[in-house]
Amino acid sequence: MSANDTPLIGLIQEHKLIDMPNEEYHSHREYISASQIKDLLKNPYKFFHPVEQEHKKAFDIGSAIHSLLLEPENFKNDFSVAPKCDKRTKAGKEDWQKFLDESKGKIVLESADYDNCIKIARSTLNIPEVVKLLKNGVSEKSFFITQEDGTKKKVRPDRYRADIN
Repeated sequence: MSANDTPLIGLIQEHKLIDMPNEEYHSHREYISASQIKDLLKNPYKFFHPVEQEHKKAFDIGSAIHSLLLEPENFKNDFSVAPKCDKRTKAGKEDWQKFLDESKGKIVLESADYDNCIKIARSTLNIPEVVKLLKNGVSEKSFFITQEDGTKKKVRPDRYRADIN
């Protein structure tokens, strides 16, 4: 059986998953991901001429829920919850600026959005099948492989469990 015929999950079990930030994973442009292959097949022009996606609040909320479920230990490093302050007053403006300064590099969530993220995460964790899947695994680890034909591939599963094929 060649590397091309081997299921990816089998390759992952034979190789080490690498712990690296998401940005570093995406910076390895010499490797191609399944998402990139799908983009290439769907629209080759867009693949070779990518356009930066418009930022949407929904992405931040999805990322927050993702973090709460899969990497709760990193949540406070990656997200800040906006304080309730009156930005019309001098004190409110100062409080807001202090918050922004302390939140550099983090995703800022409005308080109501954060509360909803917590509710969704708790609700999700009340599903026994989800709890079972989240048990005994690792989240957001990167894997790189060069196949026998020289094709370089990468994958970053949200959750990986060696005991589930």
